[in-house]
Amino acid sequence: MVSLRPSSATPEVAFPTLQMPKLEMCFHDGSRLWLKQATNDPLQRHVHHQGEVLRVDLRRLIPGLEEEFCKAAPLDRPAVIFFLARKAFKSDAAFLAAVTGLHPRKEAAHA
Repeated sequence: MVSLRPSSATPEVAFPTLQMPKLEMCFHDGSRLWLKQATNDPLQRHVHHQGEVLRVDLRRLIPGLEEEFCKAAPLDRPAVIFFLARKAFKSDAAFLAAVTGLHPRKEAAHA
């Protein structure tokens, strides 16, 4: 006969704490891009654009992000980044335009 008493034993499986090395963004227009974590700071990200890897501090693009991020529970923090970025930018093109605006263009060499 099978016992229906709840077990007081702790489970053998321990799930790791979730990290945020990659965060897929899906914008209002359906466009998508990946934000890859650049450092131990989850608000420092890399984004691929036209063959380049651009580093961006999301604090510079999204007002109030750091405050909301710090107030959120650890497992809710990816959603804070996702929804505040989605609110601030309606497409990947708008997001990338803001990112490239933070990076000075490389000047062409004059011959």
